[in-house]
Amino acid sequence: MSFYEYDIEKAKENLRVNIFEKADEPWLDYVCDCRAGKDGQDNYDIVMESVADDDVYATLILYERGLLDKEETLKWLKIKKLFNQILFHTDHALNCCKYVKAEKVM
Repeated sequence: MSFYEYDIEKAKENLRVNIFEKADEPWLDYVCDCRAGKDGQDNYDIVMESVADDDVYATLILYERGLLDKEETLKWLKIKKLFNQILFHTDHALNCCKYVKAEKVM
């Protein structure tokens, strides 16, 4: 396993960074647009957002199929335990990462 550090403040100064603080309406729109292959991911070098794990994924499917409206979907997402992820979309974004160490995983 490799470990890296990155300087988000430096990234904010020099790159297109989008930070979603929570699973709210803009986050839902972004995730659904990306899942549908619409414009979105290419607009940013780095995106920080909540991970759509299996449990969240099931809720998104219900929303995308029209079985939940946006308001209901956001209510369901509030009770889910969400984890954060950082997506490095460009080589420029990766330049903000600094290798720290590697550990062998058994």
